[in-house]
Amino acid sequence: MTEIQKIYRGMKNGAETIDENFKKVNSKVAQVIAKDLPKERMVAKTGFTVNDISWYRVKNGMLQISCAGLSITANVPAGAWKDVCSLPNASSISSTGDTTTVIMNANNTSYTGARVRVVDGVLRILPETAITPTQYMNDFIIMAID
Repeated sequence: MTEIQKIYRGMKNGAETIDENFKKVNSKVAQVIAKDLPKERMVAKTGFTVNDISWYRVKNGMLQISCAGLSITANVPAGAWKDVCSLPNASSISSTGDTTTVIMNANNTSYTGARVRVVDGVLRILPETAITPTQYMNDFIIMAID
């Protein structure tokens, strides 16, 4: 970031310097916001379904994913990455690292964890145990992106 100038009491042109500092900060904020994407519905990959309450967006440079209503319709083995859904109009988005999510069983009595990442606009999971078609994801994920 362009260096902002220190402000001190009795500074010559202090008001102008404050104004210049705000212009520099506002310029950087505008660059981050310009990369934002509005809420959009995800598109399920084979073995998964999404409903109208599952969505993603990019806000303030962070990817936000609401997995509410994301159901698993096929067996998913443990220890292998599985494509869950695509993020339309976001094929250039990839997460800068992994995060975790919880996968619940149908009656909410047990759960398993999974690593989560986004690669080229595709949400992927790596479950720690095998997942069956009666399970679902119901999580809100926030990830840093490239």
